[in-house]
Amino acid sequence: MSDFSGNDDIFEMKRSGEIQVPSAPDSFFTFLEEKFPLLSIRYFQALNDSSFQHVWKNRKQNYLLQRLFVLKKAEAFFSKRTGILPRVYFEAGTTAARLGWPKFARSFYQKAVKTGSSGTLWPVRSQLALWKLKGLSLPKALHAVDSLLASAHLSGAAAGFLYLRRGEILAKQGHFSRALDAFQTVLNDRQANPEAVIPAHFRLADFYASLHNFPLAIQMDAAVLKQFPKAFYWNQIALQKIKSVILQNTEIKDPVQGYQWVTQKYPGVKSLTAWGQVEIARVFERRGDFRVAIRECNRVVNNAADQQEAYFRALTELISIYHSLKDSKALIRISKEGLQKKGSLDEAQREWIRRNLIRTLLDRGERLFAQNDWQLAKLEFNTALAYDSLNVEAHRGIVKCAVRGNQLNDIIQSYAAKVQKSPKTEVFRYALGLAYSYLATRQKSPSEEYKLLLVSNAYLENALKQNYGLVYAYLTLGFNYETLASLEQARQNQQEPFLTKFTKSALAPLFWLVRTVTFQKPPVKHLWYEKAIDLLSIGVSINKEKKRPGLEAQLILNLANNYYQLGEFGFEKAFYYYQRRMALDSTFETLPQEALVYERMGHCAVILEDWPQAIRSISKAMALYRELKNEPRILTNMDRLAWAYFLSGDYDLAVEKYLRILKIARQQHNIPEKAKTLERLHRNLANAYLQLHDFRNSLRHLKQALNLLDSGKIKNKRSFKDYLRIEFLGYSLPVFNVGKLFGQSGSTGTLTVSDERSLLYTLLFQNYEGQKFLLEAIQVLEKKGKIFRAQKNRLAQAIVKNNLGYLYTFYGDYENAWKEFNASFQLCRSEKYWAGAVINLTNMARLALAFRTKEKLTGEKPQTITIDYNRVLELLRRGQTYFKNIPYGMNKERVALLVQTGVLKSLIAFSGGQASPDTSVKKELQRVFTAADVLQTYDWALDLAARFHLNREQIILRRNRADIYLYLGWKAEARQDLETARRLALRDGDPNLLWRVDFALSEVPQTGAAKMGEKPVSSLKWLEEAIQILETTPDTTRGKQMIGTNRLDCNLLYER
Repeated sequence: MSDFSGNDDIFEMKRSGEIQVPSAPDSFFTFLEEKFPLLSIRYFQALNDSSFQHVWKNRKQNYLLQRLFVLKKAEAFFSKRTGILPRVYFEAGTTAARLGWPKFARSFYQKAVKTGSSGTLWPVRSQLALWKLKGLSLPKALHAVDSLLASAHLSGAAAGFLYLRRGEILAKQGHFSRALDAFQTVLNDRQANPEAVIPAHFRLADFYASLHNFPLAIQMDAAVLKQFPKAFYWNQIALQKIKSVILQNTEIKDPVQGYQWVTQKYPGVKSLTAWGQVEIARVFERRGDFRVAIRECNRVVNNAADQQEAYFRALTELISIYHSLKDSKALIRISKEGLQKKGSLDEAQREWIRRNLIRTLLDRGERLFAQNDWQLAKLEFNTALAYDSLNVEAHRGIVKCAVRGNQLNDIIQSYAAKVQKSPKTEVFRYALGLAYSYLATRQKSPSEEYKLLLVSNAYLENALKQNYGLVYAYLTLGFNYETLASLEQARQNQQEPFLTKFTKSALAPLFWLVRTVTFQKPPVKHLWYEKAIDLLSIGVSINKEKKRPGLEAQLILNLANNYYQLGEFGFEKAFYYYQRRMALDSTFETLPQEALVYERMGHCAVILEDWPQAIRSISKAMALYRELKNEPRILTNMDRLAWAYFLSGDYDLAVEKYLRILKIARQQHNIPEKAKTLERLHRNLANAYLQLHDFRNSLRHLKQALNLLDSGKIKNKRSFKDYLRIEFLGYSLPVFNVGKLFGQSGSTGTLTVSDERSLLYTLLFQNYEGQKFLLEAIQVLEKKGKIFRAQKNRLAQAIVKNNLGYLYTFYGDYENAWKEFNASFQLCRSEKYWAGAVINLTNMARLALAFRTKEKLTGEKPQTITIDYNRVLELLRRGQTYFKNIPYGMNKERVALLVQTGVLKSLIAFSGGQASPDTSVKKELQRVFTAADVLQTYDWALDLAARFHLNREQIILRRNRADIYLYLGWKAEARQDLETARRLALRDGDPNLLWRVDFALSEVPQTGAAKMGEKPVSSLKWLEEAIQILETTPDTTRGKQMIGTNRLDCNLLYER
């Protein structure tokens, strides 16, 4: 433990405890007032400083408990010193009262009264406190005070507090002249304690201020400054009261006049004069007149160096002004002058100035470095080191300047010597590690860069062992690990010579045998990105964001970049940290860095289906790349923007962007693999037109894409069968419509010719399907299936079977559809393609509902298959666990699975119709419990749909939930759900759902029918509206609803 700086060494803790209490009476109370003052707390509370109030709220209990603990120690030390104990008990009672412990406070005060001499200071003050705790009425309190004043053995110090209390009581009773006499008695008594005299001045000042006699009020407060110049906190309270009087005086139009009057009226009170000049300066600073503000502050700095508090306030005011003016030279000069004047500042004030000076030097150094003036920047960093030799930021600046000045080898030698001389100084080890990191990135050879990064890591890790709180080390190590990961990835991507591959293959069995015999584990790749994430996360947790927001922003940006490099498993976290980084700091050191961050943030947003953020970020990245004239990145991001529009459902804009990219790509001659790029653009355009039901243009672009494939200009590559995901539109992302899987490609982002052809066949199939060319669509799927069977690609075969199932469903051949979906589901599950498994499960659940519907319409049951609803329900429950393996996306599918689960539960439980009185109690209870279970499932689904902004799903869910409410007899809840669903359908302009909701509303039982046997007028209204909408709405429900259920709904509507 003791090897880490910043930790307590348990082997060196003192027997007497953490707080060392002086055992000498004379020094104890001085110690108490310095370490645990209560008067200073009163002062800061009077200022209404929100920062102090927040800190005090969190630390009050601990602070007061420590004070009480110190006093209890003193009780043990001074147990035989009866002259000391009354004050100890009084202070303990006051502390206990502050803690809100009246019983303990009363006990301590009683001890003070008992152990002290009658009529002396501390017993009398304790007696006053006891009366206050007891809550005596004003007449009784006045009588008690007068009784004590009549005592023959009353000391002058004690009498002052009694007269002060007597004046306070009389003032509350409205006897102001008698109260003034009491306060004046305190002022006239030369033996009175200052802690009674000063409050008496303040009471008189408050009284005169209430009468608007402001000169007399100020005179009373100024008397405190004059008579008690060393009573620091009382003086500060007096100054605040004078300021309050000046601001309350309506006769003073300008506060500057009030401060000038005070300084002229009391020229002999130096603290008041200096304070007044600082306040004048602050007024002018707020008005923006910095010249006059600086002049007033300089007067205090030059003429009132002996007034410590005023001098410090003048310095801080000048520092604030120069910060506003961004005059770092003047700021540094005034800070240095303040530190050089001995006796003008106490240690705490000097430390504040020193820290501010170092911060200014570092900021100025960074600014000069950014302006390429590294020599002057180096001077500023060295000056900062003169005030703090172990400042990490200054050492970082020195290393950066060495890099800019091509002096890396010199700086490495310099820090190596420092490490050798002071091996336990972690800052020197960190600086040396940082220098090696810079040296590594300047190497042309990847192997040399790799080696030097490992050297850098060794120094950085040792620095962290010495001081785990060295946050910058986490930042640099995170960068090193990320770079090492990139180097290893580049090495893996290099094509190995044939001889090397052959040798590895030939020797692989031998290596396996050696590891088996010796029980050695096979070599494991370094997970550099994961290591970087772990380190940077620690750095973020250790760093104090408010104190070092710039460092926090750097850590978070590096963290986001490392998560991004993890691919699909890191996009969500990367997006979160990119957004957090932008909230902290939206500025960047370089334009390329800013463009890259926006590009990556846009990519993550698309993956996570945050379309507005995706479009904003990618558009920003494109604008930055235009400024950089980086045409390849402009095209890449324009392509990604079109992709984002497509995935968000804005197909018109997607077509517009793709057409623009196609035009640019045709005109440019330096595009690598131009034929492949053109083919992909034609394919994407075909798909976008297909979604717009523009089959003619879709078919035109499909034929152009197929012609490019047949031209031989696109090189063929080996097709990999071990796909783990779907690739769509040339990007690594699973994309599918609800209920339907699209064609795939390799996860590397490079489609093989056969893969590309299969994807084009998918689009061609959809084109024919959209035009209801059944034969052509089946022929296309058969061609596609041949390709995947030749590749022995089980996952691709699963996709083809899914598409066939979809096609059979569309034309009402549910039995073959069930077979295809079930086969696709089994293949997806065996290949651990969980997204496909979920989609097929949802389709199977819909088919189960369709079978039940067909049976209800025609009485026909499936001929070649048997549907076990309970088994399907169990599969759906398992399917909900598959999402643990799907890191992002599929929001609609998550909801759809829950919807189908609820529908199937209803189908199984309520197939017998509504609840009947003749049903057995046990069976009826079971149905009610099932209804509650279905409701809970719909509630979960509705929460998800609302979170993902899936309005159509919310309408369907509310429609379904209303049925369950009606079954339970909850008519009001059913109507509320349906009315909400209707509002959503109207807002979204979805007539196919609107007429169904209207139909459902007509089924909700209502009161007030006009004649027996007739439906209420409102039900007829809903039915008429539903029929009108149905008859005027074109059929646009292909692929979204089962044909059987559509027909049933329509038939039932007309039957009503």
